[in-house]
Amino acid sequence: MELKNRAKVIFETGFNIAFRLKLISVPVIGSYMDVVYTESIQAIKDTSFQHSLEKLDEEKIDKEYLNSLEFLNLLVRTFKMDLDEIETNKVIYFSKLIKNSLESSEEDRKYNFDYIQIVHDLSIDQMHLLHEIYIQQKDLYKIRDKHPECSVLNLVEKCTNWENLPKILNDKYGIKNDDLIFLLKRTESTGLIQEITGTYMDYEGGTYMMNETLRKFMDSLDIVVIENDNLIEEQSVFLG
Repeated sequence: MELKNRAKVIFETGFNIAFRLKLISVPVIGSYMDVVYTESIQAIKDTSFQHSLEKLDEEKIDKEYLNSLEFLNLLVRTFKMDLDEIETNKVIYFSKLIKNSLESSEEDRKYNFDYIQIVHDLSIDQMHLLHEIYIQQKDLYKIRDKHPECSVLNLVEKCTNWENLPKILNDKYGIKNDDLIFLLKRTESTGLIQEITGTYMDYEGGTYMMNETLRKFMDSLDIVVIENDNLIEEQSVFLG
């Protein structure tokens, strides 16, 4: 428990620094609203600690990184963003990134600051969209390696559930089909997905493919994917 206790102290330090920095930018809002704001801040703090600390594996914690200025800086930046996300579920994403940074290699955590910024910048609907695209396409690269002769469009349309994505997003998250094109275009600017382009018969555009960065980003969030009934080998039957 020594490292976990040390992590708790560092988390407290990072949060308190971020809280003080945030208070500087908050105008005087009256005693009642001040109480509400403070309670909301405390809820964020408790949530962040709960999800980040309780699942830490002491054997995987990078002790040197835990005690580094780099990690404290990551904490302060993240907690400052936490304080902007009081009304959202993004706190869970932030806490997972922090937790996983302590258990990752130096190579795997080199984009931590970028991932934190991505979560901050994206809307919850965009996060849901990326999540579902990842679930559908996480094995796409493996299938492509088995069938290099197939076009990317053919792979996405035949080996994923792309045509049902609008219904999935509406049923699970209440995202309307009319909003999907806007979400896709806006999310493409992050560089995590890209629209498939080229001259294909009867193709008018609008199909997107994840890239390796999205896979790494979702892996850093510990996204758990429930496997489809079809295995890679079975999916490959569609391609001949």
